[in-house]
Amino acid sequence: IVLNVYEDDIRKKVEEEINSRIEAVVEFDKLDLSLWRHFPNVTLTLSELSIAGRDAFSGDTLLSAPQFHVELSTLSFFKGEIDLRSIQLVEPDILVRVLKNGNANYLIMKTDSTASASGEDSDFKVQIDELIIEKGSIVYQDALTQTNLFMVDFDHRGKGDFSKDVFDYETTTSVGELSVNY
Repeated sequence: IVLNVYEDDIRKKVEEEINSRIEAVVEFDKLDLSLWRHFPNVTLTLSELSIAGRDAFSGDTLLSAPQFHVELSTLSFFKGEIDLRSIQLVEPDILVRVLKNGNANYLIMKTDSTASASGEDSDFKVQIDELIIEKGSIVYQDALTQTNLFMVDFDHRGKGDFSKDVFDYETTTSVGELSVNY
């Protein structure tokens, strides 16, 4: 009930964080919060998530997913901080493109100077313990190396300490169908 009372405020905070950090068009239909999905942590679910490119990648959709779950530390969440624990993409369609000049559509994170133009430190911490992709489709088009890759029924579960520059990453990945042209 407490989460529903603050849902509009939480949605506004999520949209502000996304817009301050990402150089892309990010849209979603619905935001849900749950204390039960990853108890004791809070789970934020964005329904019908879409991330579309800008500039040279205008018109490209980098990611679309019916469900995008983010597990957040409960203590940090109620302090007004965002401390990511896990990310789960359900049935995502992912398009990765690299142009002949080497520009890539996945390089959408703003630089620190752009992201913190206000001069304030952010309460955003990335310490992802787990990354999950369920039943994804991935298209990789690299004009620089003339490589194309297509994966269907891509399932991935990976664990590692993303807060470190160098870390071990444990992964279990399966692909139902794979096509590579180079």
